[in-house]
Amino acid sequence: MILSHAKARRRKDLLFASVAFVALPLAADNAPEWIQQGVDWIKTLSQSEIKITVPSPEDWQGFWTSFTSSLNSDSVESLASIKPQSEAALDYLDQIPSAKSYADWLRQRLDFIEVAEEVSRAEKQISPVQPPPVKPQPPQPQTRTNAPAPQPQKPPASIATQPPPPVPTPTPAATAKNQRMSRTARSSAIWQKRIAQRPAPESARDLVPRLKKIFRDEGVPEQLVWLGEVESTMNPLARNPGGAAGLFQMMPATAKRFGLRVAPPPDERFDAEKQARGTAQYLKLLNAHFKNWPLALAAYNAGEGRVGRALQTSGGKTFDDIAPLLSVETQMYVPKIDAVLQKREGIELEKIGRVRT
Repeated sequence: MILSHAKARRRKDLLFASVAFVALPLAADNAPEWIQQGVDWIKTLSQSEIKITVPSPEDWQGFWTSFTSSLNSDSVESLASIKPQSEAALDYLDQIPSAKSYADWLRQRLDFIEVAEEVSRAEKQISPVQPPPVKPQPPQPQTRTNAPAPQPQKPPASIATQPPPPVPTPTPAATAKNQRMSRTARSSAIWQKRIAQRPAPESARDLVPRLKKIFRDEGVPEQLVWLGEVESTMNPLARNPGGAAGLFQMMPATAKRFGLRVAPPPDERFDAEKQARGTAQYLKLLNAHFKNWPLALAAYNAGEGRVGRALQTSGGKTFDDIAPLLSVETQMYVPKIDAVLQKREGIELEKIGRVRT
């Protein structure tokens, strides 16, 4: 039976969404409740007129590898290419209450992916891809044959990620294009527009006043508590398959570095106030080292080592100087924080108060 356009689209969405279901348990330490809800949900759908195929763990691993690789690359186009799968995964997770900890993390990364797709679409309108010229070929003699005409091959049913083609050596034109797209993707205007109509997360009403006091006590500008929106949609229980967890998405090593217990349970990263104190201490250290907040926040996202190497390689002194040497995620992470601060606090990142020593 041929599916209607709407059903076909829904079937495709469910297929990609089931990728997320297989994926996230691979990295989760303990999430049996929402996993069981996902199993029940897929079982119900399998008995309806919409049939879905659950990908194997290998299929998921390919998708997750592509997702992570795109975020960590310097290519806006690569990041844009994973939008359909990422949107479907978030749609699926939003239907499972116990998966909220993952959904709220993914929701914020989808901002980067959607901006990348917007920039890529605009770039194609400005400079559409021209097919290479085809050299005319001399006519060939016709030969009769009784062999049947070749039939088109059906696409494989599996959604397993195919090995990527070899990366060509970048030409000057391709490099210039990528740099142009990156500048647009991290521009203040595109992020101001994106955040302008977005309400604050519901949890912010209770959390922000308490967290601001902690940041003030640690000598860090209180406005930076909104980093929690960018990291986790202000969800203290947020987690990602890469191992980060909590309101400010601390990795285990960073949490231990600032006095939080990770194991044995309970994991103190899920205590909003304890993680806020550790985060404020870390931000204070980063700002003291890099001397300004955009660089400090880039280091919070990308790592101190990568930002330090970018400064040394470029000879630059500001975030804009080194942005082309950072991942496309980090390039957009800093202007997104700036846009959130302007929306929530009416202040630019460059103008927030200095750290109290």
